[in-house]
This record gives sequence, C-alpha cells and structure tokens, in this order.
Amino acid sequence: MNPTFALTHDHKPRKQKRSDRVAESIRLWITEQNVAPGEKLPPEAQLIELFGVSKGTIREALKALEIQGLIRVRTGPGGGASVTRVPTERTLELLGNHFYARDLSLRDIYAMRKVLEPELAAAVCGRLSTEDLDRLEAEMCFCSCEPMATPVDHAQRLSELDFHDILAEACPNELLGMQCRFINSLLKNLAVCRRIYEHPHEDLRKRASSYHQDLAAAFRRDDPTSARAIMREHMMHAEEFMLECEARIEPHFLAADSPLARQKAGVRPPAPAPETADPGTGISA
Repeated sequence: MNPTFALTHDHKPRKQKRSDRVAESIRLWITEQNVAPGEKLPPEAQLIELFGVSKGTIREALKALEIQGLIRVRTGPGGGASVTRVPTERTLELLGNHFYARDLSLRDIYAMRKVLEPELAAAVCGRLSTEDLDRLEAEMCFCSCEPMATPVDHAQRLSELDFHDILAEACPNELLGMQCRFINSLLKNLAVCRRIYEHPHEDLRKRASSYHQDLAAAFRRDDPTSARAIMREHMMHAEEFMLECEARIEPHFLAADSPLARQKAGVRPPAPAPETADPGTGISA
C-alpha cells in the first residue's frame, strides 16, 4: 500500500493556493528521499497518487518548482521532472528581488561587509587552489593598471568585487560564501554604486590594489590572522570612501524641489491649491 504523502501546513493558517502547498510538499519529499540533482522524480501518475491531488494541481506545482530552479521538466519520450541544482546567479537574482524598491543604504551594506569579509578572508586560508590564486593575481593585475578611459575604470571597480567573489566561491562555509557574493552583487547593481563607479577614483584603485596584494600574500603564507586584520581594515576604508562619494554625488542627482529631495529633508510636499468655481458658470476651474 502506498500512503498519500500529507500536504505540509503551517501552524498558523494562511491563504495559499493548493498547488503551492503541493509544491512545498514535493520539495520536502525530495529532501526526505535524498533525491540528488540529476535524478528524476516519479512519473506524473505516481505523483498524483502520492500527493492525492489532480493532474492539473500536480502540473501547476511542478511548474512553480521549475520557475524556482529546483527541478527541470522535459516533455516527450524519456521526459519528466528531474531535480536540479539552483544556479548561484539565479539565487542572487531572487535574493535581489527581495530588496527591489526598498531603502537599502551603503551604510547597511558595509555594516554587514565589515563583519563577514574578515571572516571570509580567514576561512579561505589554506583552501585556495593554485587556480584560485592565479585568478586573484589576474584580477589584481587588471585593477593595478592605470585606466585610459572611463569604461576601463568602471570595469576595474567591478573587477575589485570579482576578487572578493573568488574568495566567496572558495569558502568552505557555503552560507558565509553566499552571503558575501550576494552583498557583492548588490554593490554591482545598486543605483548609487553605479553612479560612483561611473567616475574615476584613483585613490580607491590604488588603495584597493594595495589591500588585495597584502591579502594575496597572507593567503600564500596561510596566515588567517593577518588575512582577517587586512580585510577588516580594507572594509573600513572602503566604507569611508563609498560614503564620502555618496555624499558628494547625491546632491547632483536630486533637484532641490524634487519629491525625493523633499522627503530626505523631511519637508512635506505642498498642498494642492483649492479649487475655485467660476461665478458665471459654477464650474470649478
């Protein structure tokens, strides 16, 4: 006898489509059954029996899991649903969507970077491969070159973040590595950062290059204590620099009478003028 797999429920009831509840149950079933990426789920008919729902509900649930990147569905002979590993870029995109149109500040980001990046630097000591060190060297070489044009300078700023992404990829603590990569992706995509990176910053380039060289030396010595201290100082300097740039750039992008400028200054928008009626017609002007 094959018992129907019970649909998962939260302790507090909430409005949720049945197909979404089935999708959650399938995800839980995948975990409990240790279904590895690349392995197939049972055929549709078995899923219908296993979860006790209609064909339409199962298909909607599988579609939802496919959109999330958890499974891949193929049609035709030999098709069906199989488990996939969620791509890192897809994960970063979904996390970024959470902060879309939210008031996320550089100060918020660097409050996290100052905590996480030093621990990341210490964690990767002794774990960086020859290939990883070569990639770090390539990024440092590119960033140390004096830019001849603004697009190159902008590319160097992104390359400096790529240096940190390489460390995050090599981190033995996947959660720590993912958090650092997500923060780097925010810095690459936030509007205020894009505006800062549009302008050449010779001091930033030289200081970042110096810190990266010191970090690489600590990694080669397998010295987590030095790596942690260097990265902490690097993050403190980067925060100071970025906040100064933000303070200089922001006024140029906010007109004094713009709604956002008034909001930041704590000034209420002017009240609309009262309507007046034309004495001859009685119609409001």
